[in-house]
Amino acid sequence: MGIWHTLGYGALGGFLNCILFAGGFLMPKITNDEGQWVCHPGFLGNIVMGAAAGFLIDAFIASEIGGNKEPALVLLAGIGGGNVLISLLQQHIMKVKEDKVKALANVAKEVTEAK
Repeated sequence: MGIWHTLGYGALGGFLNCILFAGGFLMPKITNDEGQWVCHPGFLGNIVMGAAAGFLIDAFIASEIGGNKEPALVLLAGIGGGNVLISLLQQHIMKVKEDKVKALANVAKEVTEAK
């Protein structure tokens, strides 16, 4: 699946996220809160997060599956949006921690064998 299809399915998932979970479409706006300008992306934030989640899921998981299941998985990732991104980040952090533990175990083993 091409990048534009992936982003499109993910964005469609973000659009569906607005309908299913956000209670509708909040318009983007910029407010002034105690002298600080704050941008509220509204429904556009959900669509962008859906596209990003769909792209990352396709890059790491869905492209290996292929076939007719790939667009469906990207669409579901788009619906999950930010939650999917957080889950991917947590998985990466756990892998880094596991690698560190293995490296420390190897160092400890080498130190004890050297004595």
